[in-house]
Amino acid sequence: MQQSANAQFLAVPPVCRCLLDFGFGAHGLTVMYYRPVDLWDRVQAQDSNVSFTDFSERNTLRPEVSASSRSDVFSALRSLRVFARHFYNDAVQELIDGASSFIDSYKGVSDTDAVSWKLLAFWVTSKFSMFRRLIISRDFDAAQEVWLEFSLTDEEFLELLDLRRSHHVADPSHRSPPKTNRAE
Repeated sequence: MQQSANAQFLAVPPVCRCLLDFGFGAHGLTVMYYRPVDLWDRVQAQDSNVSFTDFSERNTLRPEVSASSRSDVFSALRSLRVFARHFYNDAVQELIDGASSFIDSYKGVSDTDAVSWKLLAFWVTSKFSMFRRLIISRDFDAAQEVWLEFSLTDEEFLELLDLRRSHHVADPSHRSPPKTNRAE
C-alpha cells in the first residue's frame, strides 16, 4: 500500500494505518491527508523527522495542510478515489464519488474562500466518519446510503453554512471601510 503507484498522496505509516480501517474522524484522519503530492513534497517529507518505516501507534499523524480552495478538496478526493479503486469496495468508492460530485458542482462559495473550503473539507470528513461508524455497528444498509447525504439539504451542511455566514459577518476584514462625509 505504502509504495503503491495508486497512492498519489504522502503514504506515511500513520496515514496508511488509518486507511486500513477507514479511520476518518475517530482516528484523526481527514480528507486533506489525501491531497496529491509532488516530488517537492516527497523531498520535504524525507528531510523531516517523518518515519516511513514505523507503523506503530507511537508514530502519529502529523497536522495536514488545510483546504483553502475547491481544487484542494476536489484533488484530495480524486486522489483518495484512485486509491479506493484498488483497495476498497464499491460502497466506499460510491461514498467518495458522492463527495466529489457535490464538491465539483457546489457553487455556493467562491473557489478561493479558504475558510468555507476548510469547513466543507470538515463536513466531508464527518460524512466519511459517519460511514465508518455505521460499518462498525454493522448497519451496512445505512452505511451504503451515506453518500446521499452530500446534498444542499443536509442539516450539518446547512449548520456549517450558517457558521460561516456568522463568522464572515463578524470578521472586520470583510466589512467595507467606513464612509466619510467630507464637504468639498
